[in-house]
Amino acid sequence: MAWRRSKFVAALGGGLMLACCTTMYVAPVGEDLAEATVINMASEPVSIFIYGDAKECTDRKVISPIVAPGERRTLGLAAKRYVAMTVIEAIGNRACFATFDFRPEAGGRYNIRFKQSGDACFVLVTDLHGGAQERPVHINKRVWTRPFVERSPSCERDSIDRSKAPDSTSTI
Repeated sequence: MAWRRSKFVAALGGGLMLACCTTMYVAPVGEDLAEATVINMASEPVSIFIYGDAKECTDRKVISPIVAPGERRTLGLAAKRYVAMTVIEAIGNRACFATFDFRPEAGGRYNIRFKQSGDACFVLVTDLHGGAQERPVHINKRVWTRPFVERSPSCERDSIDRSKAPDSTSTI
């Protein structure tokens, strides 16, 4: 999935502001969980956010203020419901935002790869089903929006009927 780099200095400032004003992500307890490893394959550090409400991307939490190039971050996710995330890479006065959601299965293990090439950045989510061979997972591209205040939505309201979303493993 590709996103174009935004050339607005404000976007970079917004990403940095969000990292400073957002609380740290803590994996849920007492729920069915999945494990996801975020892999930064880009040439610059990234900030990663996860949202408690996937429909509007509210209740924003930061996974780690900065994930260095080549670094991995493993985290627990609530399973059996959609999880929305944003990955932000900033280079100089440009930034690349990748906002997406997917539905982890209980006990599932996933890799979330972020990389950039030229003016585009990409996210690929794969399922480690059985450990040996990775399979692409269907993800939904979301449109990131700058929140008016901290509690405002960080993506456009989701109008996808999740009860009819495909269960197949595919990418968009």
